[in-house]
Amino acid sequence: AYSHYGQSEYLIASSLFKSFWLSFPRSYRAEECLYMSAFCLYTASPRYELDQTYAEKALEALQFFIDTYDNSDRIPKCNEIMDELRKRLEQKMYAGAELYFNMENYQAAAVTYENLLQDFPETSEAEYINLLIIRAYFNYAGQSTICKKTERYDKAIKSYSGFKDRFPGSEYLDEAEGLYNRSVDLKAKAFKEQQNYNCNE
Repeated sequence: AYSHYGQSEYLIASSLFKSFWLSFPRSYRAEECLYMSAFCLYTASPRYELDQTYAEKALEALQFFIDTYDNSDRIPKCNEIMDELRKRLEQKMYAGAELYFNMENYQAAAVTYENLLQDFPETSEAEYINLLIIRAYFNYAGQSTICKKTERYDKAIKSYSGFKDRFPGSEYLDEAEGLYNRSVDLKAKAFKEQQNYNCNE
């Protein structure tokens, strides 16, 4: 296993380390091998722009190691690596949302930003991401047909309310409030225009 690890064949090494642990769980090297199996998956995971399948597998493997050897002196290192992997996954999701926004797929952008906050509630970018959600829903409403505008501007309005409650002193509050005021005005305008359409069909 270490031979493959030394040759940067991390996935093969990970599998062999795990096989040793499964075959010899009472060995004095069992803990080391289970850790190395997870560490190899971490080492195999690429930078955040690329597929993060192995980052997710590494997180699962590291958590399994912590659960299995809860008194291990390797746990601080495991936690350090897990924090790095979570940040990488967060960056991946953020980049995806940003791409949707730049492609003017505003609904997908808003949903992805919301999922990011749900998956990574401790993110340091929460305040700015909440602003981006308002922007995305505002633009999404602007793209919509007349019959859909009111309910979609309402999403921007509700997003602003949540933003203001959570970040009352935000540096982004002026922009958020501007989007809110425009959403209220455009929602009212759309409601009047809808009277000339049969939006219930």
